[in-house]
Amino acid sequence: VAELLQLLGLSSYAPYFQTEEIDCEALLLMQSSDFFELQLEERDRNTLLGAVACVSWSASGRQRTARHSVEVLFAPPVELAQQIARILGVNE
Repeated sequence: VAELLQLLGLSSYAPYFQTEEIDCEALLLMQSSDFFELQLEERDRNTLLGAVACVSWSASGRQRTARHSVEVLFAPPVELAQQIARILGVNE
């Protein structure tokens, strides 16, 4: 997770994730409220949600739901999404 946070320019949050023992598998299941509880700023929550939604959605082949509409706005470029998928161990 630390590598992903660094890639997204959010490495200052690494201690929070380490303290809470959040690994890549857990990160893929997290929602905005989970990031809020970790005290992430709204812009940073959206960045993480966009990155995770982008790779998990493309890997699963599922349709996006209304819940993902905000995350789409913050989805990373394709090259970054590929790096995120590699870090999280998600096959695209």
